[in-house]
Amino acid sequence: GSVKVLEKVGMIREGRGRQILPLESGWSDNFEYSILETDKRKLSTSKKKLP
Repeated sequence: GSVKVLEKVGMIREGRGRQILPLESGWSDNFEYSILETDKRKLSTSKKKLP
């Protein structure tokens, strides 16, 4: 769910931290996403600038 939202607004996955977060069920990976002012935006319905 969350990954689809990030990619829909134009964010790009830049990194992966393996076994970063300890959970009761085991270790979890962490993915890093970013967007730059110069990146092409996929949001055609919103004219708001991202912070």
